[in-house]
Amino acid sequence: MFDRGIRFRFGLRFSLHSYCNFNPHSFFLMRANILFCVLSSAIALSLSAKPVPENLGNGLDKLVTNNLIQQGKITAAPLLPQSSTATKSTKKTATRSNAQATTTTTTQSFATYKAMIAKQAASYAWQALTDATTGKYLVEIMPNGRVPVTTLQSSLQTKFPLLGVTATDTNYIGHGVIEGYVSIDDVPAIAQTAGVGSVILQLRPIHRVGAVTEFGVN
Repeated sequence: MFDRGIRFRFGLRFSLHSYCNFNPHSFFLMRANILFCVLSSAIALSLSAKPVPENLGNGLDKLVTNNLIQQGKITAAPLLPQSSTATKSTKKTATRSNAQATTTTTTQSFATYKAMIAKQAASYAWQALTDATTGKYLVEIMPNGRVPVTTLQSSLQTKFPLLGVTATDTNYIGHGVIEGYVSIDDVPAIAQTAGVGSVILQLRPIHRVGAVTEFGVN
């Protein structure tokens, strides 16, 4: 039993040594393959990342989209999903039919898309609360609860010097909230920062007042 263990261990060492002698560049090839896989994964993630994050609220996504269009970073209109007529397939032994709907996509001209986004962005910009001096937008940064609010605030202010925090509540809805003025250029990166759940644009309250005599006495 002891001899067998020794033979096994030395046999294993001999096999590995023989393999390395047979292929002296195997170690370097292995490192090259690992590096290639890491780089490929990083490139795939960067390509799949959307220029406009999906966790922007109250029209902030429209402002970001319009800003990226003006900067030339968005140069094509997105595909529009369109459902086609459903087709039904039946079987002789089945008592009910299964409806299957197919979805196709249609394209729209970039000029049309650009004009639509510009109109929507102008509407939200008019409603938004902004700093009169800098033009920065007031937003609420909602943490996702995975990073302490104070830690997240410190990290954001370090990464984004233009972020002007005006208030912080560590107990809001169980995960806290950070309110502050942000540059529209920083919004996509802020929204994708670890610990951020969403970024919500703050809008001016709309007061609807009826006629002077509506609730009075003539």
